Amino acid sequence: MDIVQEGAYKAMQKAGSLREERFAGTWIYRIMINTAKDYVKKYRQEYEALNENMIDLKGHDPDMDLKGAVNKLPIQEKTLIILRFYEDKPLAEIADILQENLSTVKSRQYRTLEKLRKELY
Repeated sequence: MDIVQEGAYKAMQKAGSLREERFAGTWIYRIMINTAKDYVKKYRQEYEALNENMIDLKGHDPDMDLKGAVNKLPIQEKTLIILRFYEDKPLAEIADILQENLSTVKSRQYRTLEKLRKELY
């Protein structure tokens, strides 16, 4: 909740710097991602310990295995998977949000899915 509130606060503060309204969604996602990254950097050890405890508590539930595998990914790959498959964002929009080339996002998605397949099977 803190991350969402902080991100929303930052977005409201900087609303005047938005150049085109049609990019508002991407702009807000970018602010939220950066806020989450800052939070994770600050509380990395606590965050990792919490994720490990959650995975251990849930056992071998297939959904938890997938969540655990996604949680183990580096932040860039994890963000990509969440945006693509949990938020149903098209790759072009993800590329805008992550401020990367579309081809980079596509290749990272392919490599990340391969990692997840190996981890789960």
